[in-house]
Amino acid sequence: MNDRLAPNQAPRQDLIESFSLLSVLDVVRRRKFLLLAPIILSTGIAAYNASQVALVYQARVLLAVDAPGDQTLRFNPATTVAGNANRIRETLNQRSVLEPVIEEFGLFVGPGQPVGERQLNAMRQSVGLQIEGARTFHLTFANRDPEKAAQVVTRVVEQFLSDMGARRQDSAAVRVEVLEAESQRAEQEMLARYTAMENYEDQVTGTLGDDLTGYLASVARTNARLEANKSETTTAELARDQTLFEIGEYEQLLGYEPTQTSPVISSQRRALEAQLEQARDRYTDQHPEVQRIQAEIARLDDGTIDAVVPSTGPGGPTALEFRLIGLRVQLANADRRLEGLYEERQELLTAQEQYLAMADTIPRREEELTRLVRDHELARARYSDLLSRLYEARLAARLQPVGNTLEYTVVETARVPIDPVNPQRRRRVFLGLGLGITIGLALLLLAQQLDTSFTDVQDLSSFKNLPVLASIPSMPRGLFRRSKNKTPVPTLTDRSSIASEQFRILAVRLRDMIDREFSHVVLFTGSAGGEGKTTTVLNTAIALSQIQDERVLLIDADLRRPRVRLYLPADSEGLGADEGLRDLLKDKNTVSPEMFGRVGNLYVLAGTTGTSDSIDEIVSPDARKLISRLRKTFKYILIDSPPVLPMADSHLLAELSDRVVFVVRARRTRRETLARALEVFDPKNVLGLILNDVSYEHARYGQAYRHYEKQYLSKSRKVKARLRIL
Repeated sequence: MNDRLAPNQAPRQDLIESFSLLSVLDVVRRRKFLLLAPIILSTGIAAYNASQVALVYQARVLLAVDAPGDQTLRFNPATTVAGNANRIRETLNQRSVLEPVIEEFGLFVGPGQPVGERQLNAMRQSVGLQIEGARTFHLTFANRDPEKAAQVVTRVVEQFLSDMGARRQDSAAVRVEVLEAESQRAEQEMLARYTAMENYEDQVTGTLGDDLTGYLASVARTNARLEANKSETTTAELARDQTLFEIGEYEQLLGYEPTQTSPVISSQRRALEAQLEQARDRYTDQHPEVQRIQAEIARLDDGTIDAVVPSTGPGGPTALEFRLIGLRVQLANADRRLEGLYEERQELLTAQEQYLAMADTIPRREEELTRLVRDHELARARYSDLLSRLYEARLAARLQPVGNTLEYTVVETARVPIDPVNPQRRRRVFLGLGLGITIGLALLLLAQQLDTSFTDVQDLSSFKNLPVLASIPSMPRGLFRRSKNKTPVPTLTDRSSIASEQFRILAVRLRDMIDREFSHVVLFTGSAGGEGKTTTVLNTAIALSQIQDERVLLIDADLRRPRVRLYLPADSEGLGADEGLRDLLKDKNTVSPEMFGRVGNLYVLAGTTGTSDSIDEIVSPDARKLISRLRKTFKYILIDSPPVLPMADSHLLAELSDRVVFVVRARRTRRETLARALEVFDPKNVLGLILNDVSYEHARYGQAYRHYEKQYLSKSRKVKARLRIL
């Protein structure tokens, strides 16, 4: 399939990519209902809700606080309303203040019911405190009855003044006692943690800091001594092996038999076995130390030479026997030397383990000491905080008499309120309006994103690589109702209108393309219906007949729903009879212009409904023969056909035509629908697209058409020609 007919599946992005004030205003204009409906609905609901909420009135009493007697106290913050706000609120929340008022006015309780915490909490929320100045404040109460609100707040003030005069609570002294007890406990805890830290430091003295370096140095020296021991042991073992070899040689010369195993070798094996057991406790069998000891044991077992005790002959020992005795003495010395080296090695390994263990314990001791220091610092910080709070509490205790001597007086008594404080109807209405605007804008954006129709020529031309032959403006329906023949054919009823001019431009372009390509039979169709293809092809045919002298034929091939006859004037020549395309298909005679209806220079072959299937008539050989005969009589033949997707008529009529023209309706024809319809035809046969019902008034190039109306149309024709654009 040709690329120019491939469907565009990308989502609509024109509102975002070409975002501007004009584009937004155009969307709002075209979809104003989506914006106005939520605004009206939300504002109406908010207004109705505000009207249904009961009115609440608030009464208030203005009081003042003063410290009589000592004038210097007037400058003390403890004598201001802000400094005593907690005391005032605490007094107001007392049961002794609120319970009598609740019982007297029957607030929040029924007759004979006791006053519980729920009623007290409701009353506490209803009584308000508003600070007005340094020494003045309001006590308020809200109720639906304005007179009752004034009475209740007056009674609350009386109870408040009575309770403030009677209360003498020494809360600051109690707080001082509590803080003193907590401070003592914190001090004891701080001292205990300090003692634990000092004791631990005494225990680990000499094992931290520099001693870690000493332990590591001892480990290094021990390793050096182990290496020296290993070297000496290797040398001694080699010397012993040489001695054993010589002993064996002499025993063979003397003919001696081995009689006993050397005790030194047995002691050496036991020492190696002990070392192997200790090494396995610390390491795995794959560790080099374990493998080394195992190799020494194996070598000792393989190289053991039994010592013998030579026997002396009757003549005394010979020189060979003396040499053998000397070698045996040398072997005994070597065994003692090796035994000492093995014992030394075992001692060095033990010392090395002890040094490493001591070095490992030092970080843990440092961590423990750090933890003890941190605990002591936390305890000391808590103790310091408690001391600060204790100081503040003692200072407040000294000022406590000042707070107890404050006097509260009524400056302004309660008045019956006139205006309600709730609901704030104007605020609710504005909130509803804002919510409606938000919802409306969201709906506009959603609708614009989901709308895949075309709005203007640029939008359509960017969708497919097909020429847009014309852009037909919206034709006002009121003009049709007021016209004499009541037909949507401006090329007949209003030839000087903008729509007529656009149809004439279309006719010129269509004529040039037809003459250039020798395609004289053009099929007009749409994708799904409702695009205005019948009125478009009718006006195009009339305009084509008006701009040249060649014969032009319009065929209404929509046999299922013929509409051309309805749009033409009733007094048109040859259109009053019921004969039409079906009758001509049955007539085998030669075609002549007198067999058609006429509107000016346009010949019309109207469609008629019948009982037979339209498909059978279109696919019949008579239809093809009819088109061949019409080609000889008329220069231009325009065919009006049903839409492509729901019916097969256009598919078959395209085979009888030279080219196909698609009519697309702005703001109605969807992109995917047009793409699917274009796939039906060979791209070479599609002549172009016509965009119908375009809004010119708000288009960026609409100034040209408004200039035409103003400068070229007479004032008497402006009313008929002016477009009502949605």
